[in-house]
Amino acid sequence: YDLMDVSVFLEDNFDPKSWINENIKTKKNEDNGGESETVEQQSSSLFMKLQLSSLELSNSLEESCNSTLTSIPRCIREIEKAKVEASELKKKLDKFVETLSKMESNTFESLRFLSEIDGIKMRIESVFGALKEVEKVTKLQGTIESVFTTGDLGKIAEELSTMNHSLQVLKDVPEFKSQLKTIERYQERLEGLARPQLLQAFTSHDLETAHQFVNIFTKIDRTEQLRQIYYKTRLVPVEQFWETFEKSSTSFVKWLPTFYDEVLLLTSNESSWATAIFPNEQTVIQKLLIETFKSISSSFQKRIEGCIDSNHNHLNTNNTVENSIANRNNKPSLGNLIDLFDSTLNFSKSIRNLLQNKVSAVQVEEVMKSILEPFFKFQNEFSSLEKASLSIDLQPLKVAQQGFDETVAKIDTTFPRLFLLVESSINHCTQLTEGAEGQSLVQVLSEILSEWLEHILTLNQYLREMARLEIGTSTVPPSPTFSASYFDWSTVNSSLSLLQISNKITERMSSFERNLKMNLLEQKNVILKVLKGQSPRPLTMLYLKQSPAKESRLHTFFESLENVHSKLLSKPSNQLVSLATLVHSLVFDTIFSFIKERLNSVPQLDIWKLEPQVSTLMPTFSLSPSNYITQISEHLLTLPQQLEPFSADDSSLSFDPKSISNLNQILADNKDIQIHNPNDSDIYHSDREEGSESEAEKR
Repeated sequence: YDLMDVSVFLEDNFDPKSWINENIKTKKNEDNGGESETVEQQSSSLFMKLQLSSLELSNSLEESCNSTLTSIPRCIREIEKAKVEASELKKKLDKFVETLSKMESNTFESLRFLSEIDGIKMRIESVFGALKEVEKVTKLQGTIESVFTTGDLGKIAEELSTMNHSLQVLKDVPEFKSQLKTIERYQERLEGLARPQLLQAFTSHDLETAHQFVNIFTKIDRTEQLRQIYYKTRLVPVEQFWETFEKSSTSFVKWLPTFYDEVLLLTSNESSWATAIFPNEQTVIQKLLIETFKSISSSFQKRIEGCIDSNHNHLNTNNTVENSIANRNNKPSLGNLIDLFDSTLNFSKSIRNLLQNKVSAVQVEEVMKSILEPFFKFQNEFSSLEKASLSIDLQPLKVAQQGFDETVAKIDTTFPRLFLLVESSINHCTQLTEGAEGQSLVQVLSEILSEWLEHILTLNQYLREMARLEIGTSTVPPSPTFSASYFDWSTVNSSLSLLQISNKITERMSSFERNLKMNLLEQKNVILKVLKGQSPRPLTMLYLKQSPAKESRLHTFFESLENVHSKLLSKPSNQLVSLATLVHSLVFDTIFSFIKERLNSVPQLDIWKLEPQVSTLMPTFSLSPSNYITQISEHLLTLPQQLEPFSADDSSLSFDPKSISNLNQILADNKDIQIHNPNDSDIYHSDREEGSESEAEKR
């Protein structure tokens, strides 16, 4: 019989009946193919299997118990042995911990002792090394002169390098401090011996020889002196070319671009050669350019000043002190300054492109600063130069006191030239300073325009005197055209022309101020970003880095431009308002001056000298009007004809008849005045007839 799987009896929900029925059923299904057994046979077989399994389990349990009982004494002995070993290990650990504690207490003293020993060792080694260096120095001092006599520059450099290294070790020893100056003299002596050959190598671009001297100067720690020699060698042809201008017949404005071409060519050629000579020095070309423009900066600035002086001639060597004094009031030639600046800007941009990706942005800016530095003075003084130029240009625009008509006509032809002049100043400011001098430019323009308008206001007073409107204070002799019986209408026409001119000046001033503000606002974003460090600084604004206070004022000024109600040229605008008012007064007074004169003559009539007659009769009246009334009437009737041409030319002087359609009604409300329509002829004739009858009765 096969043993049964007894693991099923270990289940918690084991049911004996179910298990028996299941096994019998399973056995029955297996026997369907052959002879089937009865239930009794199956039960007997199942019982037999259970007995065998029980017997097997009992035997196995007995063997396990016997084995366990046999191994228990052995396990007890092993446990006792482990306890003894653990106790011994604990004692060893306690002893080790005690030893560590003792060692820890003695560590500081031990380390201090070891440190002192190490210090002594290092000092002994240092003394030993110093003694060896002293031996070297002593030996080299005795042989250095003989090495110099050989003329072998490489060997001399090697000996000096060794001596210098030894002296650097002994530099704290008082006895050897003086030897440092001795080594410097030897280095200078070697440099003097090498200089002629080095200059020749740099001049002829002898790469192999130059490399040898670079190694020599590197050994004796004089690489900076080597670079200075290189810079001076390269500066010689540049300075020679710079001095050729003194013998040139070309103006400096036209000559400067050729100089820049020469420097650019030199820089391009030296860029690759200097890299081969100084492979670890990326800033050689940058420093060469800085040294180049530093050497000519002073004379460059003087030549710029000469170009600004419009009467300057660099070939004239006979200038005397008197001529210099006489030329102080010459007009500054800002055109020449801007041309020179534009040429320099173009050259600077070419150099910047050449240096990009080779040196840092800060180093590129240093080169740009050295190139443009001669112009910094003139950029800072832009407002003064512009004011001096405008002041001189303004003088021909000041109208001389002439006849009434000639003076007004001259004003009409000069004011457009004035605005062309001030508009050019805006372009000058943008080209030279990128608009950074906008605040000072506004002040200059305001002063120039105010000066011219003040002159026009003075002319207006002069015209009033010419028209005999200021008789009491007039110093102008009366014109023959102003007679008691004849009125010169040309004065009225000229005053009306002056009114038109005043309106044109006002319109032109408004347009100019608007354009000025727009130009400044266009530059505002660029300038404010630069001042806040949000964008690179344009070349035209490098000069501002030297004036932090000006940058602060500039920031405030451009922020104030945001106010739409702010006026940049407030003083000239106020003067224009005054001019318009005075010109209106001039027009009115010239028109009615004839009427005033006629009315002022009434008290001097002969009738006022007659004795009064006492009579109860009505006074007598003349049938024809008096002479002064006739003259006044003719003057008023002529006035519309004189005004008509101006009303067509200028909308400000136009006349709309509809605007006075209710004039009769307005005047009729006045009890002292009656206005009659000339078409009411019957009323006119009846009044005339009544007057005739009254006259007859008097006679």
